Amino acid sequence: MGQSTDPRPHGQPTIQAAIDAATPGDLIIVNPGTYNELLLMWKPVRLQGVGAASSVINANTHPAGKMDVWRQKVNCLFGLALNGQPYTNTSTPGTNPFDPTGTAVCGSTNGTPWNYFNATPNNPQVDRLPLEATLGWDANLNGNLAELLQEPSLMGALEGAGITVLSKGVDFHGQNPFDNTLLAGFPAGTTHLTSADCGMGTQGTGGFVANPFPSSFHCNPSRIDGLTVTNSSQGGGGIFVHGWGMTWRSPTTESPTIPEPFRAASTLARVNFLHRICRGAPQTRLPAPA
Repeated sequence: MGQSTDPRPHGQPTIQAAIDAATPGDLIIVNPGTYNELLLMWKPVRLQGVGAASSVINANTHPAGKMDVWRQKVNCLFGLALNGQPYTNTSTPGTNPFDPTGTAVCGSTNGTPWNYFNATPNNPQVDRLPLEATLGWDANLNGNLAELLQEPSLMGALEGAGITVLSKGVDFHGQNPFDNTLLAGFPAGTTHLTSADCGMGTQGTGGFVANPFPSSFHCNPSRIDGLTVTNSSQGGGGIFVHGWGMTWRSPTTESPTIPEPFRAASTLARVNFLHRICRGAPQTRLPAPA
């Protein structure tokens, strides 16, 4: 069992900042209020509102420019630079840095690192789904060789959900997942992650091995409950789950309804039906919005 922490988790005032600062499996309690955010749940956490009528995420994508930071973050998590090609470094050095101007840095926000972000070139933090092209469009996949797709396909028509869930699902074992000869397939020898890939032991004790895949949902409990998402009719809806190692559970059934890997979008506004069986983990409480 974990322990409660300060009501302002790591001094962060937003839900996204709390997610970025959290340890996988943490419980983030969202106090009553309306939060004007588009969330990226890129690691397993338990996002708990105090009630669907009280804890509200306003997923309005306006005004213009609000999506820019969101798109930059998605590119970073999938191992892409802002130009839509694989980055060679998360900061400015390298032949294709994340942002040549140095304005945006992959893995941090305004100088604050994202906790448990451990991506490296050719080893993205989260994974695309099989046969999902994430960069240069190929005539064999999308019918338009001349056009460059700068973001994963969850952008475009499905971008900007109130909560977008992303996860790590495979181990490339050092191979290049962006090899254009693969036609959006995975390199030979790629393996699915399971609970056996989560490290072992307790930190500070003998035999401890840190989890090399903190964005794998096999390794820690996750949950979204007690929240309402409004103004999310465009894009991916209330919750867009784009990832691996997850199951849907509802109050009417305790049986998983969708196998992994799966991709699903819900346009339902009230999202307190989404559950995952979970056990105790550190608890964080988010302050009400100013």
